[in-house]
Amino acid sequence: MKMNRRNVVVGLGTIVAGGGAALGSGAFSTASADRTLDVNVVTNTDIAADFVDIVLHVGDHSSIALGTDDDDPVNLFPDSGDTYESDFSPSDTDVSLMQNDVTIVVGPDGSELPPNATVSYTDLFTVVNDDGSTSQAFDVKFEATGGPSVEFNGASNAQSASYTANLGTGGDTEAISTDINTGGSNDSGTLEITITEA
Repeated sequence: MKMNRRNVVVGLGTIVAGGGAALGSGAFSTASADRTLDVNVVTNTDIAADFVDIVLHVGDHSSIALGTDDDDPVNLFPDSGDTYESDFSPSDTDVSLMQNDVTIVVGPDGSELPPNATVSYTDLFTVVNDDGSTSQAFDVKFEATGGPSVEFNGASNAQSASYTANLGTGGDTEAISTDINTGGSNDSGTLEITITEA
């Protein structure tokens, strides 16, 4: 499985409904805001790019969607027929951040999120060490700066804006959960995922 460096844009959209016109009392107003995180996947060695994958679980979360030209995760790698040299078995709604140029949308149409809300996404990502032949260990660091507040919660169960998954020998995997605070205004920042040999 050949991996490539990808740049991903994460869009956090919110629409707030106020008043009570829909219920027959008071006035009705709406406000919208876009929150974005430019996501960069960076590797400093060819072996890391070849054997590490970062998988976004789109179908497991109703307020997560894709904003690509082809925004159906079923049409993107991987699908349930693809295999890894690990215990990880992808579903048809999983999306590789190494193989696909995508836009992740948090709070898409129909699943809007209110401002200043913290939303928890259990096992939003899975990092996979698919290097079964040479048993190379890797570190995969998630770090968010600026923009909406993003905290990561991996195997250590400690939430922080910077988290490193330590993948051991080939076939090792780790699920990464996140908490995202939508904030109260238009915002942009960066989520950098750095893969290095351990």
